[in-house]
Amino acid sequence: FPSLGINNKYAMAIPAKLAAEKNIRTLSDAVSSDVSWRVSATQEFMGRREGYAALMSNYQLDMVKAPVTVEPERIYVSMDDGITNIAAGNETDGMLSTGKYVALGDDKDAFTHWQACIVARMDLMEKGNGLKPALASLSAKFTNTEMRKLCFQVDAESVPAAVVARDWLKSKSL
Repeated sequence: FPSLGINNKYAMAIPAKLAAEKNIRTLSDAVSSDVSWRVSATQEFMGRREGYAALMSNYQLDMVKAPVTVEPERIYVSMDDGITNIAAGNETDGMLSTGKYVALGDDKDAFTHWQACIVARMDLMEKGNGLKPALASLSAKFTNTEMRKLCFQVDAESVPAAVVARDWLKSKSL
């Protein structure tokens, strides 16, 4: 199956207010700004070569101290609490749909692209049960912006994922 249209690569996010005040849109803008960065990141981001190592080898952010390692659900909370001012998240993080944060452009393409696609067992696909055309109908139906909104419903509003999925499918007449 082709991509669903989602690229969930790593994304560095900052408070929207800071982005506007300092005119920061990309990671290169962040490097050339006068901001001393305090990073929050998950253990996964810190340990993966396409995570922290890729960030620092491509951008060399001026950091006041070593990154703060937090659980995924605390990435944005650490910025709200003033502990950090830049967070390592993902392009489809629900909190990026609130307008409170902005994902900085990865203008040096440091982070690996993670295209979402469907993987299914061949024996199920060949049964003639309508599964293959149903799954194929999902190709290229998503955008990162739309996925952020769906993730926000699940993560921040505690709407069950099955309900969010059902409502989205209905809205697309699928």
